[in-house]
Amino acid sequence: MANNNPMAIFDPAQTPAHVKAAQEAGTSNIVTRSQVNALTFPGKVWSITIDGSKKPLLRAGQDGEEEAVQVVDVVIVAYNENRGRAYYPGSTYDPNSPKVPVCWSNDGVTSSPNGSERQSEKCSTCPQAIKGSRQTDAGKPAAACRVHRYLAVIPRSKDLSTSPLLRLQIPQTSDFDGLNKEAQAKGLFAFTNYLNFLKSRRVPFTYSLTTKIRFDNTKQYPKLWFSPGRWLNPDEDAVCAEIVASGVLDDLLKTDFSGFAGTQRPPGITEEDEAEDETEDEDNVVIEQPAPKAAPRVAPAPAPVSKPPPATAAKNGKQTAAQKKAEAAAAAAAARKAVVLEDDEEKEEAEPAPKVAPKAAPAPAPAPVGSLALDNILKDWDDE
Repeated sequence: MANNNPMAIFDPAQTPAHVKAAQEAGTSNIVTRSQVNALTFPGKVWSITIDGSKKPLLRAGQDGEEEAVQVVDVVIVAYNENRGRAYYPGSTYDPNSPKVPVCWSNDGVTSSPNGSERQSEKCSTCPQAIKGSRQTDAGKPAAACRVHRYLAVIPRSKDLSTSPLLRLQIPQTSDFDGLNKEAQAKGLFAFTNYLNFLKSRRVPFTYSLTTKIRFDNTKQYPKLWFSPGRWLNPDEDAVCAEIVASGVLDDLLKTDFSGFAGTQRPPGITEEDEAEDETEDEDNVVIEQPAPKAAPRVAPAPAPVSKPPPATAAKNGKQTAAQKKAEAAAAAAAARKAVVLEDDEEKEEAEPAPKVAPKAAPAPAPAPVGSLALDNILKDWDDE
């Protein structure tokens, strides 16, 4: 009687010799896509996913109860210089119904030919990339195709060489916000603005220092602020430089969903609703660099004296006494204005506008509570 159990073919006694030979040789065309280790923040809760296992970052509060960590301290080893894009049909992200985008782009310029429903070859002509192609829950127009950027980060710990390399995906509102001068004055930046700040302070690498990442508590959705932490020591710097040179970052920073099942959402890919606050795109804004010294202001030329009515004009081109008096008064006023402008210029040079003082390179200090919680979790994982 035939065995109707389909699993019976895997009985070693039923395995053909040529299949056994392939097994022993280790050859196969069935490749399991490796999981992406990631730092995520769905629902404004920081979590780390390692080898498919996800754990939230928690710490003991003042009352002894566990609470979510609000600030993480990381080293940004590298980042994708281009913004990626991902299009998910529908306007609402359902965490209980994971999926991959049907169309995506690694550079925000050309879409991948591997998408199941490629919307357009060029992102610039894609109808899903136009503002108004979807609406937020608040009824505001937004683009259906989401913009993001990938970062490669290492949790700040006592030994960076044993800390996991993680992918961090940030949405557009966390990537650029050139209009929030109040936050920048406090040392809080969206990511691209943070890069400009580091460049203005002559920081050579993003991994020359640690970076603190926190939530903007004025927003309902998870918007991130980046701020400087402390300088890395030479050994820590060398660990990061070795990772960059190893080539392992290429795939980590690439927007590529090829090979994932349509109902599978890879770790690190969360469709945060970031569009309730549309920010101005950096392509239309001058990137901020250290403010150059203001050019001297030139006093404006004296305003021309209007011609008197014909009835009062002097004959034969000669000026009347009233005309001479009016011109003399105008010239004196212009001279006084020029003096005021020169005085203002001297004051500006002597007393430049206050700037946010760059943080001095402090000696390594004890990590904040949030970082200690991160260290403890990572230590526990190493012990498992």
